[in-house]
Amino acid sequence: MNKPPVTLAELITRVPLRIDPHFGNTQLGNATGFFYKGANGTALITNWHVVSGRHPETLACLSKTAAVPDRLRICVPVNKGVAPAMVVGWNEYWVSLYDDEAHEKPVWRVHPDHTHGVDIVAIPLGGLEETLLIAANDPTLQLDDLRLYPSLDVYVVGFPLGMFGGARFPIWKRGSIASEPDIDVAGKPFFYIDTATREGMSGAPVYAQEVGLWQPKGVTDFGSSVIGKGRSFVGVYASRVGAEDEFKAQLGMVWKAAALETVVSSGTPGESSYALHRAI
Repeated sequence: MNKPPVTLAELITRVPLRIDPHFGNTQLGNATGFFYKGANGTALITNWHVVSGRHPETLACLSKTAAVPDRLRICVPVNKGVAPAMVVGWNEYWVSLYDDEAHEKPVWRVHPDHTHGVDIVAIPLGGLEETLLIAANDPTLQLDDLRLYPSLDVYVVGFPLGMFGGARFPIWKRGSIASEPDIDVAGKPFFYIDTATREGMSGAPVYAQEVGLWQPKGVTDFGSSVIGKGRSFVGVYASRVGAEDEFKAQLGMVWKAAALETVVSSGTPGESSYALHRAI
């Protein structure tokens, strides 16, 4: 009996990819990343702590081995069918984190004002069109400009505990905005979400969703309201608050989309994690 064709119900499922930071052949953990389209091309996006292997505030090593990554293994969906048929296959690639053997020249870029104080990096990387991945801000996703507010639903799409959601696609974790999204927290461009996320979701794209009757951002005229489902890309998931104790507040940090745009458009070269080690 022929099996019915398998289809993806959501295009956003093709946005994230799993990232495995490595030092040489030693895997140091799991994380999430995605591509983002900027004026100068595409970039691979994830958290600074993923590529540096360090806590962004204390600079302490995150791995129990005290090692920091020098490359990433990424798992990418590709079309292995013959036109017009599409057959999803998976290729693994290695992304070097340094341009030199001395590990002095990182390939990532950071926020021009906050540097690693904003836990986002952009790695200029082409070849997106040769894969089945979709950039987080791609027009084909038909994203909207939602008005964000506390209690609005959000989805963190990534790989909790390194898990796949069938094949090697991501898992959608639901939450809600837990702080005023227009107000920076502690002077930094992030807001809180209420969600039970887990390790491995660092660097995941976050989308807000409104269903029913809603108004686009800046619209006050009721006659301009929209009926249906609206979605916006709102930022990059970074970490949990109270992660060491599951009975503490289940809050996550989301770095705002505007901060990501700044890193992509005008980011500055990052500092080597190995140099930080020598400086500590």
